[in-house]
Amino acid sequence: GRPGAVALEVANQGRYEAQTPETLLQDQLGWKLPVSHLVWWIRGLPAPDSKSSVTLDGDSRLASLEQDGWQVEYLSYVEQNGYWLPERVKLHGQDLDVTLVIKDWQPRKLGQ
Repeated sequence: GRPGAVALEVANQGRYEAQTPETLLQDQLGWKLPVSHLVWWIRGLPAPDSKSSVTLDGDSRLASLEQDGWQVEYLSYVEQNGYWLPERVKLHGQDLDVTLVIKDWQPRKLGQ
């Protein structure tokens, strides 16, 4: 996607477009999922554009957060290159529960 437009191509079904990823998922799958927040949540951070409530674990890592009606639980972390990164993340929404399992972190190089 690009600002103001995102597309989904499904084999033998066509191309679907919307202004936001949230709208596209809602229209095509019936899911209300804050996709724009996932880029932050997956890194163990609250999204910066709205208020959140956070709880830290004994190692000062994010244990859970609540934001925009979603509860996010950080079930496990993995150490990679000296950084502790989320490995299993559970999202609880009003009508949807999602568990994300990150198998391989590939950090960007500086300047990318």
